[in-house]
Amino acid sequence: MVLTLERCGTVRRDGVVQRRLEDPSGFLRQVGQTVVAGTQSGTLVDALTGCSLYRH
Repeated sequence: MVLTLERCGTVRRDGVVQRRLEDPSGFLRQVGQTVVAGTQSGTLVDALTGCSLYRH
């Protein structure tokens, strides 16, 4: 499985769109069983569900 994150916030798994995040995103990282993305607005989200995990 290959996950990619486009600058606009689109998360793809093996080339297939899984989620479109609300904000542009800067990184994608696996933390335990969760894959997270960091958005430009300072929110850490679950990249596959779009749920907000943390905001500073």
